[in-house]
Amino acid sequence: MQSMTGFFSSEATVQGTHYVVELRSVNHRFMDLRFRLPAALQAFESVFSEAIRRSFKRGSIEVSIRSKVVSLEQKSTGGVRFLVDQKAAQSLKDALTQLEATFGGPLPVSAEALGLLGKVLISVEESSERSELPPELASVFNAALVGLKKEREREGSETAKSLHETTHELSNLLTEIRALAPLQVAIAREKLSAKLKEAKLSGLDPVRLEQEVALIAQKSDISEEIQRLGAHLAEYAELLPKQEPLGKKLDILTQELHRETNTISAKTDDLRLTKLAMAAKACIEKLREQVQNVE
Repeated sequence: MQSMTGFFSSEATVQGTHYVVELRSVNHRFMDLRFRLPAALQAFESVFSEAIRRSFKRGSIEVSIRSKVVSLEQKSTGGVRFLVDQKAAQSLKDALTQLEATFGGPLPVSAEALGLLGKVLISVEESSERSELPPELASVFNAALVGLKKEREREGSETAKSLHETTHELSNLLTEIRALAPLQVAIAREKLSAKLKEAKLSGLDPVRLEQEVALIAQKSDISEEIQRLGAHLAEYAELLPKQEPLGKKLDILTQELHRETNTISAKTDDLRLTKLAMAAKACIEKLREQVQNVE
């Protein structure tokens, strides 16, 4: 079993650039991917997306990659080149010629003169886009994926343990409910007789009385609900050890458990059964909260 919650980060220096890859995952009904990438890596969003989808089936996963150049010597792509503003250069040349004429000779190169070059020579950063993701960066990203998967599996293992404990508690409650169920007919007869005495109709035809009791017993029969609850719990026990996406299946089973328990609660007038049904509902609510985070 795998949870949908986890966090892992991996980092490495690749060709003069230090990359930090962070993967954060929370629960979601489907697969939801969000990316925060440097401009130079945005072209590889689909590559990252495919890798994630191969590892996970559900969850909202945020991918954050930060980059920082730490060594220009090792950087094999990108750089700076200079472009000449032709009009500005011609204007500078004319101005320098006039100045030389005024001063009667060549002008010394000064900081002010070099400053003018910023108006003439324009620095342009070369594009660092690649056609393929660098293998070293792919390795860093895959390391983060493996780490995130281990975190989700670790939390999934804890969730499976908790689900097992809760279903065991629910199974014990079902055993008590099953033991009290056959007493419903006797309780119905006693309550009906008490009502008749109170209404001074104790002389009612015994056959009619039995018919009324049988009708009440039919309406209060919870044997089918008990049987289905047992079947759903058995299916729960079969699913929990499996190493596959189980969240949707467990969610449906939990809804069925809740439906059957609600029906039992509605059918019975026995205070003991009502209390057991309420306790069962509390267990099922725990299950519902836990399975929301299962992949």
